[in-house]
Amino acid sequence: MKKNDIEKEFLTEIDTEVRTRSRKRKQSINSKRKGNHFEYTVYKMLNEKWGEDLFQRSMGSGNVYGGGNRSKSNGVDQFVKEFFTGDVVPRKDFGFRFSIECKSYADTGIFWELFNDASNLHGFMSQAEGDAKSIGKTPMLITKYNNHKPIVYLKEKAPIKYFFEHNGWYCYDFEELLTIPNEFFILKK
Repeated sequence: MKKNDIEKEFLTEIDTEVRTRSRKRKQSINSKRKGNHFEYTVYKMLNEKWGEDLFQRSMGSGNVYGGGNRSKSNGVDQFVKEFFTGDVVPRKDFGFRFSIECKSYADTGIFWELFNDASNLHGFMSQAEGDAKSIGKTPMLITKYNNHKPIVYLKEKAPIKYFFEHNGWYCYDFEELLTIPNEFFILKK
């Protein structure tokens, strides 16, 4: 057998083996399921803080009257608007003063997003602010990036140390925020 024939036979055998080898496919991420799971996690954390079932995930995850659907809430009862705006909502009689928006993403380029006006982060902040304004509450944006603890953005200072301030938003560790006394979270009468 000639050298060229041996090489050709070897390469054909290798090519066949590579093509028939079972490949482990990267499992695709269901972003809707991932977002739902994060909202569930947030609502559980909030209920653990207060020890009651004061919070639940919003039906439709805030897409009924939140974001681009805000105009549909004209003439709707205030409680109904609050219940369908945001991702995690409090019970009516609780008096929670924040509108909660939750976002869960894989990308951790959050630092660079601060300098890009067209970034997802700025869009999330704008949505949270608009939703909160539409129901007369203060915006709270809770974000989670893969393999990192959740962080929260508030449009005001809380009585704990913040990571940084950006365009009037203060960034905190979400778990640490939940250690603040309850009075911080309740509407003043």
